[in-house]
Amino acid sequence: MSVITHNSSDHPVPLWADRRAALGVAALLAGFLVTGQGRQVAAQEHQRGRLHHLKSPVVVVRGHSQAVTAVLATAVDLQGTVYPALPGVNRLSLRVIGARSMGMGTAGVLTLRVLMPGMSMRLIDVALHEQARQYRGAVVLPMFGSYIAHVLLVTPRRRWHGLLRLDVPLDLPH
Repeated sequence: MSVITHNSSDHPVPLWADRRAALGVAALLAGFLVTGQGRQVAAQEHQRGRLHHLKSPVVVVRGHSQAVTAVLATAVDLQGTVYPALPGVNRLSLRVIGARSMGMGTAGVLTLRVLMPGMSMRLIDVALHEQARQYRGAVVLPMFGSYIAHVLLVTPRRRWHGLLRLDVPLDLPH
């Protein structure tokens, strides 16, 4: 059985060919799930024993260390981690590799200007300070996704620039 509607030329057209109708159906389904009614129905059906074969709809996302790297010059790299790699406040720890061979030392402030490509969001400015030969600080990443950070390392001898990619992945179970 197919659902048929008529367009202005009186030719029968399947309802699914109308994009607006399909988007409306999708919006209604999304609204049903977002409001929690879908979870209530699923819980009731589970209690009745009808959905025992389905997995729980709960997804648990745990924090983890995410590696980050950047190149500041031919022989100068940044390596470090961002933790917990979840939306919100994250601790960023970066180490300058190869700096001593370039004679630049590590004293100074490392600043980041973070943005998410394709999103219209305010730039996130971060200043990392040296602690135990690493630059450490907090950065607020508002959502899951990939961010690009312009890195500026200012030392008494020189200014170094580079790009750093920060990932906050959402790894869902298969």
